[in-house]
Amino acid sequence: MKSWRHFDEFNVDGVTVVRLRESTLGTSDAAKFYEDLLELASSIDRERPDLVVNLRVTKFLSSDTLGALLAILPKLENRRGRVILAEPQPMVRELLELQRLNDLFHVFPSEAEAVDWSRNWRLEEDESPSHTA
Repeated sequence: MKSWRHFDEFNVDGVTVVRLRESTLGTSDAAKFYEDLLELASSIDRERPDLVVNLRVTKFLSSDTLGALLAILPKLENRRGRVILAEPQPMVRELLELQRLNDLFHVFPSEAEAVDWSRNWRLEEDESPSHTA
């Protein structure tokens, strides 16, 4: 485990998982949150470039914090990775749906399901005939 300013980083079955520690990530937190996510994204294993963000304890995300998550998407997508959200609280889930961000992020009710989806998606991609190593 590695601790960052607003989250803890774990490797769960080969997938990078961050668990937010705060119930509120406001505008004042967004810049540092983004800096940490950017640094983390650049260090994620190229073989497993997905990032699962566990939102279990987070009841509020500012638009700037959501912007940080959105800004990290292309960084991971360039490496064939994805940002996957897990365990959003009802208000956060509603915000994602209202902003139609659930179309950009894969959202799962549990961290285990998010990790399993990431692992299975990677395995299916690796086994597909069109995949080149």
